[in-house]
Amino acid sequence: MGKYYEKKNWPSFPDDMAADLIEWSLSSERAIPASKKEPFSMLTAPWSLRQWVVENIPIDLSDEWVVTIQRFDTDYAHFHTDTIRKWSYNCLLHGEGAVTRWKKDMEGDVVETVKYDANRWYFHNSAVPHSVSEIPKQRTAVTIYKIEPEVVGTHLATAFKFLEAHSKDPYFYYV
Repeated sequence: MGKYYEKKNWPSFPDDMAADLIEWSLSSERAIPASKKEPFSMLTAPWSLRQWVVENIPIDLSDEWVVTIQRFDTDYAHFHTDTIRKWSYNCLLHGEGAVTRWKKDMEGDVVETVKYDANRWYFHNSAVPHSVSEIPKQRTAVTIYKIEPEVVGTHLATAFKFLEAHSKDPYFYYV
């Protein structure tokens, strides 16, 4: 795996499915409602998304794995580390052109930069401080990751509520 990111040679979504996922991702509800407007959301997702991933992506998925859609509703996400995951596999749906940057530590200089291509899969290291800028209003991606409850990042928001709901029903966010 790359230290910060790595392009994966995995199948892209078929055009019709990608279009449906983009439409879904721009209007779907948060999986865990927030008391205030949050710039980042894990969304509800169609069950067909998980089915497609199981059939097409070379990962042995178990109940500990999340396959959903994430959305930024902002033009900038400050440097942060993620909560409940150290890394993910992401496939950008909408918001191409945004820039992801990594630092070795929060006070350090930027050490890596990438613009993810639409409908391509990437390994993304979210345990290292990273930011996203130049987001064209909204940015959505399918995200696949294994829940790691002990990981506490710099931005908590509703992550622990997501973890709690997931522990009761690992498929609670599918509709």
